[in-house]
Amino acid sequence: MATPLAPVCNVVGAGLAGLAAAWALSRAGMRVRLFEAAAHAGGRCRSLPDQRFGTAIDNGSHLLFSGNHAALEFLRGIGAPSIGLTPRDGTEFLDLADNARWRIVPGGESALWMLGSGLKVPGVGRVCMLREGIRLLTAKPGERVGERVPTHGTAWRRFWKPFLSAVFNADPASVSAPHAADVLRALAMDGAAGGRPLQAARPWSEIVAEPALHHLRERGVDIRLGSPLLALDRGEGRVRRLVFRKGSVDSADEAVILAIPNAVAHRLCPDAVPEIPSAPIVNLHYQTDIDQGLGFCGIVGGIADWVFWRGGVVSATIAGGGPDLDPDALAATVWAEARRVLPKSVAALPPSWHRIVEKRATSAATPEAFRLRPKTVTAHPNLFLAGDWTDTGLPSTIECAVRSGFTAAQAVVAAAKA
Repeated sequence: MATPLAPVCNVVGAGLAGLAAAWALSRAGMRVRLFEAAAHAGGRCRSLPDQRFGTAIDNGSHLLFSGNHAALEFLRGIGAPSIGLTPRDGTEFLDLADNARWRIVPGGESALWMLGSGLKVPGVGRVCMLREGIRLLTAKPGERVGERVPTHGTAWRRFWKPFLSAVFNADPASVSAPHAADVLRALAMDGAAGGRPLQAARPWSEIVAEPALHHLRERGVDIRLGSPLLALDRGEGRVRRLVFRKGSVDSADEAVILAIPNAVAHRLCPDAVPEIPSAPIVNLHYQTDIDQGLGFCGIVGGIADWVFWRGGVVSATIAGGGPDLDPDALAATVWAEARRVLPKSVAALPPSWHRIVEKRATSAATPEAFRLRPKTVTAHPNLFLAGDWTDTGLPSTIECAVRSGFTAAQAVVAAAKA
């Protein structure tokens, strides 16, 4: 008979998945220890102080949507500031080739909004969009988007490519077609209830990491920052000890949730965690003297994929890492693109800028990569997995990370009760 688990869980990793797991476990009445290698929480959804800018800048530009129910439940639960996220009226796009502009605005409560003005892309007919959408929605397992949707023409350039690049941070043609169909289906069916963008009106650490740590400490969670995990001491089919740089923790009769990046988890536990290919994201942050307000815009036909602005900070996101350019040349080119979408005019020369590269920002989105994603429960009865690289059925997003933390917490509670 397997040794039962004590109502104690060691959560390793204080990114979104680990924070969500710790929150759910504490609500369930379990004793929680939360370990994080860095001196701060938040993982890839954090902010960095920048003395040149005089404010904190986000390591990346992130969007939530009104249909991200797990993420919004978590933010409400930790007492995140209600003014931290601002609803936006749809998503605006600019095609740099001819200055065409359009806005996608989900509406209603059914897929019928896609037949109205809410999804009107210049140069793309309704019949074309409907035909290609049906082909994607009927994709079979293992198929790629490029096998279902034509990867040329205006519909690809102005809708499918920016839409899939934004969601999956990958070459759109190589994305798993059934997973792309799931996202499209959710967007279509939820309408305004699920497709309204929510933009960060404050640095992300103020929205997630700081309120989460404060809330968890109040609930008695033992938080240990600056504690990188060096090894998992396993024996008799269990994780018996966690070895950290600053000591170790016996865990033979306790649960362990690995909520760390896939590459680290694979190195520590290769038999339970496969190595999943990843993709980078480059973010360029610019400081301007002009308050641009709050907003964002998708770029078609440029190097940047998205431009966000919040006060005097303008941020451009390049999915997949972008071209191999000298940093100064890249900053100048992207600034030239960004200034075309900003609500207030700015100088042609780029202002002070800061480049942040996340080398493993997201997991690959090919059919092969999705098949590699592991389940939450492992062959070790006290070891569980969480992270946006686990098998949630979602692309590597904030919603995916939070949902994986919830799923891991539920599995730990069930194992402890059993």
